[in-house]
Amino acid sequence: MFLTSMSLPSLPHAWMRVYAPTDEVAWSKLCELLAMSEEQRQRPWVEHRERYHVAAG
Repeated sequence: MFLTSMSLPSLPHAWMRVYAPTDEVAWSKLCELLAMSEEQRQRPWVEHRERYHVAAG
């Protein structure tokens, strides 16, 4: 992925980031992510948080 990052002068402390696929592999993976439900996309983070952060207290 190629990242473009810029500030938004009209909004203090606001930034915009645009990720663009750089090849067919990246485009394919992005399409897979976009096809997932919100629950499917969030699952790895939820499992990580439950395993490492909730247990640590």
